Amino acid sequence: MYKIKGYNRARKAFTKLTDRMGASELKEVKELRTVLMSWREEILNYHRYNGISNGRVEGFNRKAKLCQRKASVIRSSRITD
Repeated sequence: MYKIKGYNRARKAFTKLTDRMGASELKEVKELRTVLMSWREEILNYHRYNGISNGRVEGFNRKAKLCQRKASVIRSSRITD
């Protein structure tokens, strides 16, 4: 999906993919289709803005939250000692 060049092509491919998923008999595929449809605009915006994403920032945020969780565990273990 992300290798497709151009917004209109990506939109058509996304629609075709989700239509095929909707015809599936598997519950999991239909659930995935629901998730993809709820994120449709965000996914297609990747193509609208020439492949720019906020993935790197999200990665930094994830690391920061992980550090906070680890610090919380350390603090709580010190309290019980």
